Order: sequence, then structure tokens, then C-alpha cells
Amino acid sequence: MLDPVYELTRAHRSELIDLQARTLGAEAWTPGMVDEEFARPGGVLLGTGSPLRGFACAWVVLDELHLLLIAVDAEWRRRGLAQALHTALLGCAAGRASAGWLEVRADNQAARCF
Repeated sequence: MLDPVYELTRAHRSELIDLQARTLGAEAWTPGMVDEEFARPGGVLLGTGSPLRGFACAWVVLDELHLLLIAVDAEWRRRGLAQALHTALLGCAAGRASAGWLEVRADNQAARCF
């Protein structure tokens, strides 16, 4: 059974920064960028696991959901966590967004398969 998906708060800041460092390496957000996401109007930050094993970040802008990032700790991949986070993001956007967008780099095979 999967851990529940929950809204991340500033109390999760350190865990989020640590998870990003492990999953994204040099592309991890700076602590300041993480703080901006916690304060962003229309922003959605979700997590799963305790300790934090995966997270998702999206923006609802006008009537569009812009999925910025879904990341799962390497040892927890291929267990449905990314799908659970994606489903929860869609649920958060229900009634607020009529379309969703995700852009990925051409060389990001994992994201393209997802």
C-alpha cells in the first residue's frame, strides 16, 4: 500500500531540500527557490512518505495546471509514487484548471515514459 499524498508545508522544507539534492543533483532548486514555491499564489506542493520519498510541484495559472516537477527518491521508484502524486495534483486542480501542461527535456527518458 502506498503512503498517502499530503500538502507540503514549510515544516517539510529541510526534507524537500534534501530530497531534491538526492534526486535532482545539480538541477536541485536552491533553498530560496524552495521558499518561493511555498509562498507562490496558485502553487501546489505535494509529498508522499515519511520521511519524504517523493514530491510534486505545480502551478495553477488562470485555468491551466503547469506541472513543474515530480521527483521520487531512487530507492522508491517504480512503486507508483509518481503516479499517486500526479493523480493528487489533478485532484487539487479539479474545478480550477481545464488543461494541464508538462514540458520535459528530450533526453529525459524517465519523464517521457511517465
